[in-house]
Amino acid sequence: MTKVLPKFSWIVALMLMAVLLAYYVFQVARSTEAGFLIANYEKRIADLVKESKILESAFPRLNSLADLETILSTLSYEKAGKVHYLRVPGTQVVAK
Repeated sequence: MTKVLPKFSWIVALMLMAVLLAYYVFQVARSTEAGFLIANYEKRIADLVKESKILESAFPRLNSLADLETILSTLSYEKAGKVHYLRVPGTQVVAK
């Protein structure tokens, strides 16, 4: 009986070590994957910040009233003449 118990405890200890080793490898793999994702997201954020700065610097130039006539001429708009409004008689919107 004394020889069976130590053999059983060694088997349990080895199985526990194998399970813990597999869990450690799994956690290291997840940690490495998270590190790569964080690096990719930080690069994307840096790119978006750079693009945002470019758009912020271009906004005043594109939003100026001096260029409004040029923009309108390229869009083929025409100057409005006299404006006529529709008048609804009374307060009814729907009549039978």
